[in-house]
Amino acid sequence: MKKILSVLTFAMLLISFATSTIAQRKISEGFIQMEITEISSDDPTMNSMLGFAKNMVTTMHFTKEKSLVTVNVMGGMFSTKTLTNFETSETLMLVDAMGQKYAVKTDNAESIENIGKNNSNIIIDIDKSVTETIVGIKCFKVVISNPDQPDMKMTAFCTKEITIEAKFIKQLDPALFPGFPLKFSFSFEGMNITYEATKFENSFDKNILNLSTDGYDMLTQEEIEKKMGGLGKMGF
Repeated sequence: MKKILSVLTFAMLLISFATSTIAQRKISEGFIQMEITEISSDDPTMNSMLGFAKNMVTTMHFTKEKSLVTVNVMGGMFSTKTLTNFETSETLMLVDAMGQKYAVKTDNAESIENIGKNNSNIIIDIDKSVTETIVGIKCFKVVISNPDQPDMKMTAFCTKEITIEAKFIKQLDPALFPGFPLKFSFSFEGMNITYEATKFENSFDKNILNLSTDGYDMLTQEEIEKKMGGLGKMGF
């Protein structure tokens, strides 16, 4: 179970990294819902425990100025809301972990200077001859791998219609990443997960971008890292 949760956490954070970076897009605002559509393990015993993982849902609301990424795991027992202000580079994250509520404010400016420094070995293979239409948007195939992590491989279907602003990417050099992923599959330590956009709307109620910290304990970056077992170091 611990291994499953760690892989799901990786997937959840990856979604947050990717979707909190939307800016300067042809699609200037909208709502995207992404879900785990496939999940399996090479371990038959672990396979029987993966059913709950399909309840993990990610929703993204974005405009030119802000984005809100909401992730719910296990029917909301664990959830995060990450609000990013593109104009100020500030991020507000709200965490609800089985009734324990924490809030963290961060400034992404320092991370901007380190973009791409740890990704020199990443290999990006783009094949625009292979396409899929996902929630009405045409996407092309991208395979991402790293010789330093031979057990991990990602296949994504990306679109140029929604672009990514370089300075907000924390974990992947945006000069190499060719578009916004509406579907991606990755394998990690014998587990295989596919995330896919299942819904897209080009408008939404902007009031959802107004988050309140009432009832949440405000923590520092260091404090949330301790509370979350080091998850904060992955980019929050």
